[in-house]
Amino acid sequence: MDRLDWNDLRVLLAVADEGTLTAAARRLGLSQPTVGRRLAALEAAAGVPLVARLRTGYALTAEGERLQVLAKELARRMNDLARGSLSDGGLAGTVKIAVTETTAMQLVSYLLPELARSHPAIEIDLVTGNRQADVAGGEVDLAIRLVPPTGGLLVARKLGVQRYSVFGAPSYLDRTPFRGPTESAADDVAAFAGHSFLYPAGELLKAPPAPWFEALLPKPHCAFATNSVPVIVTAAEAGLGLAILPNPIGEDCVRKGSLVRVLALPRSYARDIFLVQHEDARQIPRVRAVAEAVAATMIRLLEPV
Repeated sequence: MDRLDWNDLRVLLAVADEGTLTAAARRLGLSQPTVGRRLAALEAAAGVPLVARLRTGYALTAEGERLQVLAKELARRMNDLARGSLSDGGLAGTVKIAVTETTAMQLVSYLLPELARSHPAIEIDLVTGNRQADVAGGEVDLAIRLVPPTGGLLVARKLGVQRYSVFGAPSYLDRTPFRGPTESAADDVAAFAGHSFLYPAGELLKAPPAPWFEALLPKPHCAFATNSVPVIVTAAEAGLGLAILPNPIGEDCVRKGSLVRVLALPRSYARDIFLVQHEDARQIPRVRAVAEAVAATMIRLLEPV
């Protein structure tokens, strides 16, 4: 095997994750021909085929998978150096956290001000979205997930239970009062007659409460649909309709007086929340400090396990 180029290894990782040259090029900020050339150069240096060209895209060969493991470990080590692992005291540098948009709203409100006071030299990089970031490969240092990892060198800590409720603005409820019960009677479709809802769309359709619309409310009026939780919150506060929100976000609005809890969804729609990190990352002081702060914040916001 000839000497391998790190830039070519990055291409292999991107192609493995994305499945096509076009998507990999978009992720890396390169042209598709450049990605193709780098992949070919890497195969030439390795001396073996690393990818199989399929009708639907690309898949790693057995040799490609072995090289992928090594490249992910190298990426993780390089990220550690780039983010200041060796800085004085260890409590300086960047910590990347992968979270959903919903969780990001909670951390921005409750965690970041506290961290800014306690660890001013640590910079937090929140990677938001529903794509599952590669913790094992060093793409991020920490991730908050609904499902714990299986196998590998990843460790997970259960932080609590996320529950959901229906919320509405006082202005909306003044116009369209809710006549039904208020305690976990979400199967009472008649209680929502005449009401408008703010629907989840896009990636939010994968969120835990989304099936409630399909299973229990087949035909409520849709005020509008969006794939953004902050937009749903803003629309609900503006009185455009009822919204299903995670309890910590909805309750924060209740404290501000902008929303009222209408009804709690059954516990069957609740989900466990996990903090995930690489086993080795627990030895990095700044990552350990942020992980403890994240855990403490989420435990305070979530319901007990």
